[in-house]
Amino acid sequence: MTFPFAVSQRGTTIQRIGVTDVTFDYGRPAVNEREIWGGLVPYDQVWRCGANENTAITFSTDVTVNGTKPTVDKASATFEMRWENIAVPFTIGVDLEQTVSENLSRQLTGLAGFTPTNYVQTATWLVQNDMNIPLAKKWAARANGGTPTFASLMLAAQISDIEGNTSKAKEFREQAEMNDKAKKAFKKSLSMNPPEQVRQNSETLYSHVVPTFCSD
Repeated sequence: MTFPFAVSQRGTTIQRIGVTDVTFDYGRPAVNEREIWGGLVPYDQVWRCGANENTAITFSTDVTVNGTKPTVDKASATFEMRWENIAVPFTIGVDLEQTVSENLSRQLTGLAGFTPTNYVQTATWLVQNDMNIPLAKKWAARANGGTPTFASLMLAAQISDIEGNTSKAKEFREQAEMNDKAKKAFKKSLSMNPPEQVRQNSETLYSHVVPTFCSD
């Protein structure tokens, strides 16, 4: 059963660390001129955090609390639980590489996964932030598996450079330059010699234009 608390109201705070949501559901205990430590809360007893009900902390991904793991690509935030003049700080750590990679992978399993540019964008984000290069390489290959673009090929070249494969990087850059030149040449040829249907449509359009004259 849930009832309103007249003195100590419930509160909720959400903090995001990377892609991890940390949610605090707590009761704000009012001091109300009482002696808290050593009085209302004896020193030799475990303090129940929160008023009326326990404070609940939930995480959307795996985290560490006051721990040292993970040690690579770790993001952390220090939280503090305070009542009267005593505060208890603790640190929540998140493995950014793992949580972000899993989050982006879930997004690409949906509708976003049908658009090649989304693979380029997510792989580029990983490369720029020096995270999970093998996954970035996989997504770049997926983007280049259909119709490669200048951006997707240059991304593949960048990943090859990171891996130390300079010959492969050079190959990707050459493909990107050829792709860009071919695209520009195709556009130029269309403007100079458009397909028959496009020409007919243009002629039909201009044949229906009625000139107008202005007289003084």
